[in-house]
Amino acid sequence: MAGIGSNTTDLWFSGSGDLKIDLDRHDLKVATNNNRRVLRQSLLKILQSTAGDWPMQKSLGASLSTFAGMPNTRDTASLIEAQLKTALTRESMVDTRKLDVTILPLSNTELLILLEVSVPFTRQAPILIQFSYDLRDNKLIPRIV
Repeated sequence: MAGIGSNTTDLWFSGSGDLKIDLDRHDLKVATNNNRRVLRQSLLKILQSTAGDWPMQKSLGASLSTFAGMPNTRDTASLIEAQLKTALTRESMVDTRKLDVTILPLSNTELLILLEVSVPFTRQAPILIQFSYDLRDNKLIPRIV
C-alpha cells in the first residue's frame, strides 16, 4: 500500500463496507484517486484494522484495540495520536507533514478522533475523516459529515 498514485483504482465500498454497484454499467463500481476515494478507503481500512488482520500486509492497521480498557485521559489520547500517525504514515501512505490528528473527549469512555489529510500534489481540499472510539467497548464508528 506504499503511496497511492493518481491512477490507482479499487473497488468502491460503502461506508458500511459493502461493495457498490454501478447501475449505469451493470457492474461493480470502481473507485479512483481522481475523486480521492481510493485514498479515503485506504485510510479507513487502516483505521479499522489491527496489525495482523491482513496476511499479505501484516503491519497494516492502527491497532486501536491496544487502548481498550484504558482511561480516557490526555495521556491515552496522546498515545492514540502517536499510534495513528505511525500507522497512517507507514510505507509513505501519508506524509507526516500532511496529517493532522485531533482527539477530543466525548464522555468518560468515548473519544472523537478527527483526521485531516492533505492530498499531495493537488490543490484539492483535505480529506476529513471523523470517528468516535469507545475505550470501553473497543468500538470504532465512522462519522459521516
